[in-house]
Amino acid sequence: MKAPEMDKSSNLEGAILVEVICERYHCVMYDYAITTVEFVAEEFEGKVEVRPVVRRGNRENAERFVELCRFNGRHLSVPTILIDGQVAFTDVPSPEELRNALNAALTRRKEPDPAT
Repeated sequence: MKAPEMDKSSNLEGAILVEVICERYHCVMYDYAITTVEFVAEEFEGKVEVRPVVRRGNRENAERFVELCRFNGRHLSVPTILIDGQVAFTDVPSPEELRNALNAALTRRKEPDPAT
């Protein structure tokens, strides 16, 4: 199943999209989650784009939150971390766990699609 689409104009070409669900900017869980994700994403040198999805943010964020909940078939808690639209973590992972998940996502992208 393909992740829900989002405006690709700001996406890094071919990058993995990591979205962090948060209640509002600069709440404790947001700061902890986004800091961890951004720290690890730096190691991937342009292969990972990080985007917060703020439930109490603007209309675009609220709509993206609902879209991700529908796609994943459940209400997404704070902080949920998604990789290419799919739930990867429902809490803040260790840097090593996140690094492994991002490497696995990159590997999946390199594998040929058996449906084609």
